[in-house]
This record gives sequence, structure tokens and C-alpha cells, in this order.
Amino acid sequence: MNSGYAPTLCDTQRAYRGQPKLASRIALPLKRHPLSAPPLPAPAAKRLDSVLDEAMRRSGASAINAAVRVPGKGVWESTRPRSAPAIAQWASAGKTFTATAILMLVDRGQISLDDPVSIWIEDLPNGNAITIRHLLSHTSGLFSANEDRAYRQAPRILSLAEEISILKRHGAMFCPGENWRYSNSNYSLLGAVLSRVEGPPYTQVISERILKPLHLTRTRVTSESDTLDDVVPPQAPGAGEIAADPRKAGPAGGIVGPASEMLVFWQALLEARLISPAALRTAFQDLYPMFGQPMYYGLGVMAYPLQDGPLLIGHSGGGAGLKTVIVYDTTRQAFAAVSVSGQKGAEATALALLETL
Repeated sequence: MNSGYAPTLCDTQRAYRGQPKLASRIALPLKRHPLSAPPLPAPAAKRLDSVLDEAMRRSGASAINAAVRVPGKGVWESTRPRSAPAIAQWASAGKTFTATAILMLVDRGQISLDDPVSIWIEDLPNGNAITIRHLLSHTSGLFSANEDRAYRQAPRILSLAEEISILKRHGAMFCPGENWRYSNSNYSLLGAVLSRVEGPPYTQVISERILKPLHLTRTRVTSESDTLDDVVPPQAPGAGEIAADPRKAGPAGGIVGPASEMLVFWQALLEARLISPAALRTAFQDLYPMFGQPMYYGLGVMAYPLQDGPLLIGHSGGGAGLKTVIVYDTTRQAFAAVSVSGQKGAEATALALLETL
């Protein structure tokens, strides 16, 4: 048992008692534009290249993968160094793929956001009270198995049974709905729900439902057998840190692919090509404050209300030696994706690229 808190037992969900949520002011879905796009004009590309050069100097990164997409106008993509592989890790930004596949099930009437997770997964702490919505929004109260001390001493790909065993040992941190706390285990469980409803493994579900329809031919969900030979590695972690590895993240962040393809996915998502307009608006309806920073969490999506600046929506990710972000600038109507093999700079680089437009 975790000695930092007393496990909480709940028969039902509770009303939210955390810090104030962000009032959603996001007009969705976006107007549709072609998903195929030409390169941005040379002057714009030159300015974006200069921003990326400066970001590489300032960040201390070993590599940066970046792309900018302006729907209806064009796309720019580059790496630093220019010899770096085009395939990058996206860490927790991959959670949006999992959330999208779950919302597809909701649209098809195969599950409900308010279904208890115990329908598909037995023996979870408070499993009869935790719903699909709680898992998506990180309001389940469940511990995050990757924070377990024994796991951190011997990190590995956890089976569902191992994940549940860790969650049971620690117990729930609060009643579902009562508060917000980030937990990778929420998305590991959602991956299990996807497989149990759809039939095929999680990797196949994401491929069939999202990657193939959008022709994302260089994006994939990593698996235990993936060598990652074509993927930009994270920067070497510090002492006591666990190097970022998408294979261990699975449904909580196992996506790798080019920055440009991440933006195709996000454009398709925000234009309601993958899920219904109602499901899309629901994803951004309740936005919970994160980590005491100007960031808010919905259903597998995030919002970044910048002071005296535009509202960005998307998702961040990271781990030891890796920082990532994929965002849409609601003012400039443009997307940016940045994966940094380093300790900092993903959000700052994305914002600098968007400001250059």
C-alpha cells in the first residue's frame, strides 16, 4: 500500500471538489479543408527553419522534430539535426488516439461514457463507480502504475493483470469524479476496454480505425517487438530517471510517427472526420486544471489559455529525455507539432513557430 495516502473506497461517483474548471469557449468542429496539403511557400518555410535553428540552440536538445500545418494553405516539416530520423516519439500526446477510438465506440452506441468500467474489467478499486468518462478525463482517482516504486526499479511492459495488481495494492486516491489527478493507468485500462469491445488487440484497433483511414502510413503504435530502429531516441536520462520508451506506454502514449502526420490526425479530429460533432464538443466540455499550471484536461485533450495570447488546444507529452506537444492555435487557425529529444522546449518551440506565421 502507498504510505502517502489512505486508500478510498466508494460505491458511487462524487461531485467534483477540485480547483475551478475552465469554461469552454472553443467553437468546434472546425471548417473542413483538404487533408492533403502542399508545402508552405518558401518565405514562410525559411522563417520557420530559422525558428527551429534557434530552438535547437536554446533548448540543449539532441534532436527536434517539428511540423506546422495551416489548413487550406500548406504544411512545413523539418528536423534538427537535418539528418535526424523523421519518426519521433509522442509520449502522452498519443493518448488522444486512444480517446478518439473510445469516442468512436460511443458514437456507434457500443459503449456509453457513463458505463462503469467494471463491465469490462473486474477487480479494480472502485470499479463499479468509475466510468469511461472518469478514465478519459483522469478523474477516476486511480493510482498511476508507472509511479510504483517496484516498477520504477524494474520498468517493463505491464500486462493488464500486473497493472490491476499494482492499482489494487495502492488503492484509489479519491472517489471518482471528486478530483483530478493524471494517471497513465487510466489509458492502459481504456486500451483494454477497446480490445474487449472491438475484439482485436489495441494496436490493430488504432491502425484500422484511425491510421489506415487517414493514410498515416508512417505512424504506428509500438509493441513489445518493436526495435525503434527508425525512431529518434530520447536524450539520455538523468540519474534515477527512466528513459522514455513508447513500448512501455502502450495506450497511454505508444504512438510514433512524423510530426506532419500527427497534424493530419489532429485536423481530421477537430473537423469531426473521426467522431461526431457532438462527441468532439463533449471532449472539450469539462476542462480540469492541471498541475497548477495554465493547462486544462478534457477527454483525452488539453487546452492552454495563454495570458494575453491565443487559446491553444491539443495534448502534451513527455518523459525523461523527451518533451512533446501537438497544438491548434484557435486564433491563427494553424497547427504545430514538436517532439524534443531533451529536457525542455516543446511548448515554447511550438508557440514560436505559430507566432512566426
